[in-house]
Amino acid sequence: MFVAIDNIDMDALKVEEWINTNRDANGGVISPEFAMEILTKTNHFAHIKKVINNIKKSCLDENGELVADKVLPYKDFILSVVDGREVSPQAMDDLKELAKSCNCVDELKKIDVKPKYYDKFGYRYVYSEYDLEALSGSNLKLHFMLYRVFLYDRDLSQIEAFKFKSGAEVYLSGTTNLPKFLDFSECSKVNLSSCDLSEIEEIKFRPESEVVLKYTENLPSDLDVSMCSKVALCGCDLGGFKELKFKEGAEVNLFGARNLPQYLDLSMCSEVTLSECDLSMVKEIKLKKKTRVFLTEAKNYEGKIVYIDDDEPAVAGINKSGMEM
Repeated sequence: MFVAIDNIDMDALKVEEWINTNRDANGGVISPEFAMEILTKTNHFAHIKKVINNIKKSCLDENGELVADKVLPYKDFILSVVDGREVSPQAMDDLKELAKSCNCVDELKKIDVKPKYYDKFGYRYVYSEYDLEALSGSNLKLHFMLYRVFLYDRDLSQIEAFKFKSGAEVYLSGTTNLPKFLDFSECSKVNLSSCDLSEIEEIKFRPESEVVLKYTENLPSDLDVSMCSKVALCGCDLGGFKELKFKEGAEVNLFGARNLPQYLDLSMCSEVTLSECDLSMVKEIKLKKKTRVFLTEAKNYEGKIVYIDDDEPAVAGINKSGMEM
């Protein structure tokens, strides 16, 4: 039978402690009843591995063979752990061994082909907008199986963490209470425009991805977009950055960005937009001759431009009121 995870107060380490405490209080054995209760808290592969190993060990005879009468009380667990749940290959091998000893291999195979709702790290799969709207509870861990994820202007306080399908485009404009750890390492495009990132502890982006951070507030000072092919930081306050690093050949849009670094190295970029920027704080801009530079209404630049090659520069003229090609 399918067992939903209803865990609102325990992270992986607390679940581990809870399992160990109850196991030890029961003479080192995880009972069939407790094994089923564990499924209501987790599907993390490490926890499931611990339960399966304990069952195998407690069901052996003196010759190291599984005893059918001892395994049979765990039949509900053996079947439920694959019902809507992903397990590791090693766990599946052990489950097949247990199922064989109590004659339920065919049932196990039949249940295992049903759609999965939890991955082996305990994340809940989300296949549609309906799945998302139907979620309830807190501390949710979601694994989006959509190529486009739209979460505009949502309060995500109930979500502890999320993962995405490889190549997914993720749109989070205007969302609040984002998870502290943002893993976009599988995403081809990420839009965090108008979000407040003050509580974010880590952000991971995918190489060659497109990242849009228009009017995003409180950017982390260690934000790394050096692997991204397209970066938009329009209207952002960049005062927390000593330097900005971009990928070779990147297209970078700094339209209206504020408090740009004193030394702005854009020499690796194929295209740069500095339109409507106040460049009074910038002492040096480094460019490559082939870089396309858009400077409409950029103003107050009194620093110098350094070209990293000897050919004709991309920028033809500069003045205090504006910069033009």
